[in-house]
Amino acid sequence: MNYRNSQLLDELAAQYVIGTLRGPARARFERLCRQIPQATQALHRWEDRLMGLSKDIEPVKPPAHVWQKVQARLGHTREEESRGFMANFLSWLRRPELVLASIAVVALSLSLVSYVTRQDVSTIGIFADTANQTSELWRVEATKDREELVVTRATTQVLDPTKDYELWALPDSGAAPVSLGLMPKSGKRSLSLSDKQRLALAGASKIAISLESLGGSTTGAPGTVLFVTNVTRAS
Repeated sequence: MNYRNSQLLDELAAQYVIGTLRGPARARFERLCRQIPQATQALHRWEDRLMGLSKDIEPVKPPAHVWQKVQARLGHTREEESRGFMANFLSWLRRPELVLASIAVVALSLSLVSYVTRQDVSTIGIFADTANQTSELWRVEATKDREELVVTRATTQVLDPTKDYELWALPDSGAAPVSLGLMPKSGKRSLSLSDKQRLALAGASKIAISLESLGGSTTGAPGTVLFVTNVTRAS
């Protein structure tokens, strides 16, 4: 099967996002995304297309008899479950050493999460509105090893749905710009970098965003360059 066929990748990405691609096929597509940039781009396109659909779906509360059948199959009732939980909770409260240990574990976990977040990810570039330099549009962060970028769309301003926005490293050597992936139109997106992309980013003091047709540049070069910003080096 030719996994570099754009139509096939698009179909696989669609099935992956809506959840109908399962088992070994789903795991195989995840490997493709790590190996083939076009697969990752197809995945991101479908994520952007379907992201807004969930906003119009209202949650539906199941009828009471459905919950009763579930409880009956499990062999207990809500009242029994509540009594059991309260008994265990009160017993736990009567043991102060367990309470103190639990508080210590929670505090340590929060500290570790904060530490990892500060140490492993750092901001390397911020794209601001050219008309208002204090208005942040995208924030680009990188892991310490530069194997992955985390790009955040920092404003709710709607972008052109018929276009994609592509991130580029601009090597100081004057070599051709190297694509780092497609920017998110909302929320966050992780971009796994190949050796070539990491090398280009390491040798670039500037990064840029270009306006492209859906799916990104078809020429391997930037289209209309919209924004350029400096790369911040870790101290």
